[in-house]
Amino acid sequence: MEVCRLCVYSTAMAYRIYLAFAPLVAMLLLVVMILLLRYRVEAPARALLRYAALSLGLIVVNAAELLAGTPALTLLFAKLQYISFMLLPLTFAGFCLRYTGHDKFFPVALRVVLAVLAGLCFGMVLTNEWHGLFWREVAFIADRGLSVMRPKYGVFFFLAAGFAWLVMAAATVFVLRAYDPRRGNHRLRSIWILIGVLLPGGFNFINILRIFPGLEKDFTPLGFGLSALAFFVGGFMTRSIHLVPLARGVVLEELDEGYVLLDQYGRLADFNLAASRLVNLPSKAVGQHYASIAGLRILDEHFMREGDRVVVEGAQNQGETITWRAESGDRQLQVKLRAIQGSSGPRGTAILIGDITAQAHMEIELERTRANVLKSERFAVIGRLAADIAHEINNPLGYVWSNFRSLRASLDRAALTSSATPAGPLGAGAADMLHSIDGGLERIERVVRGLLEYSRRGATQGNQLIQYDLNRGLRTALELSRPDYESFVGIELDLAPLPFIAARGNELDQVLLNILRNAADAVNARYAITSGLLLATGDKPGQIVIRTRHESGVISCEIGNNGWPIAPEQAEKIFEAFYSTKSSQQGTGLGLSISREIIEKRHGGRLRLVSIDPVCFRIELPAGSPP
Repeated sequence: MEVCRLCVYSTAMAYRIYLAFAPLVAMLLLVVMILLLRYRVEAPARALLRYAALSLGLIVVNAAELLAGTPALTLLFAKLQYISFMLLPLTFAGFCLRYTGHDKFFPVALRVVLAVLAGLCFGMVLTNEWHGLFWREVAFIADRGLSVMRPKYGVFFFLAAGFAWLVMAAATVFVLRAYDPRRGNHRLRSIWILIGVLLPGGFNFINILRIFPGLEKDFTPLGFGLSALAFFVGGFMTRSIHLVPLARGVVLEELDEGYVLLDQYGRLADFNLAASRLVNLPSKAVGQHYASIAGLRILDEHFMREGDRVVVEGAQNQGETITWRAESGDRQLQVKLRAIQGSSGPRGTAILIGDITAQAHMEIELERTRANVLKSERFAVIGRLAADIAHEINNPLGYVWSNFRSLRASLDRAALTSSATPAGPLGAGAADMLHSIDGGLERIERVVRGLLEYSRRGATQGNQLIQYDLNRGLRTALELSRPDYESFVGIELDLAPLPFIAARGNELDQVLLNILRNAADAVNARYAITSGLLLATGDKPGQIVIRTRHESGVISCEIGNNGWPIAPEQAEKIFEAFYSTKSSQQGTGLGLSISREIIEKRHGGRLRLVSIDPVCFRIELPAGSPP
């Protein structure tokens, strides 16, 4: 009898201890919830706010169970507690996974499923009188105005408890993995979060294992409340300035840049998902020396050994950041490396790796544009110089032509009245000499005229559309490129009558010259050995065929040659910038790329490779005069 009184006395004392601490914890939770409202834009703060609210509700309802005056009210409050008991594991897991940066493992779909299961468990509690599967029997203990329900648990209680603690155990694992043992705020924050994770389970184990004999009251509701307070202290009160501090997972795993940390011995200590993606770091690489990891070979040139340590060469004392570029597969990377110094010397190396592939491509495009601008400027200078030279040649050429015609007319008259040889007073061969001089002067005149026309068009029209005669442009381009082909190539022209087209003449001239010179180079590459032998007989092994047509409002021009054919794999890349079938001394790989841009983007036409053996390019342009 004395023992029973002692047990009842101990039970009543435990209830009163709970009722003494419950208001204090509840008030602290209210303060925490008010403070958390400042940070409600932060996902961890919202998760902790929900966790604190449910913990507060659990403490209040559990206290109401003790203070209820009748068994019916006691049973009602006992049932209402399970709203919090079923939802607290979900909010607990939500905060822990968000804090550690692993909330991707807790997607909305999974949360909905778990919430439905929690709702079903609560439904079993509410309807227990009908089935008895949650509580098989219910008894009530009342002493000194306090009341509590003492049930015998059924199978669904253990299923619900297992569900709740399994969810919390999974979340606890993520927090344990994110524990930061370093000194300072990082370690202090990790300790508070770790305490918060362990408090609910710790209080529940005390109750289950009856560690304190005679303590019949379950203090787990206070464990949840204290857990929320510890989370708040660890997650928000140890912040620097007013920034909400987050665990390593939130900060590092959400970085777009790769983060790699090496210890002072060159061993891989840490890295984030971005680094794993950029340089292919497997999880098992932690602890290995960087030199044995293929993805980190990009660091070799910037490290040197000092005994058993690895330090950053040239920057270990100054603490400066070293930046360079490297390649990893088809990616262009920018690597930033900085030695971490401690009071006793180097502590390791922090490395940031960024993917600058898109930036590198933009830089290439920018350099290409700059090269094109410089090339255009050089062409402009050459054009002006050509115009000056042509002008200087044209004036004396007129005098030479005039005097030559007068001389030839005089010789012709002398030949008629002279009794000398049929060749005239100058003797045999004079007629051939005059014919050669005549042909040479005509050619000089054509070249000068072509140069003047070419340079005049580039200098005066600029970006304006003009009436352009494609056949005439072809003849001018042939004349200007004659030195490239005349010794070994025969030209076959099939030019149909064409209307004028609206075009930027200087740009089309550039396209025609480029394709003709490419054709001459291809033929020369194939027949360079035999052309010297064939020239002795007057034969020309090479052939360039040019055809123009006008059909259905489209003007087409085909330029073909019998030089070396283009391989199918080369044909796919022939219009790519910087791709060339010639050697680096002969070509830059920009000619056809620029030509296609001029035809298709600047003139709304098409430039295609229509045949690879024999090689033939086809230009299509819309017919029509400029507005």
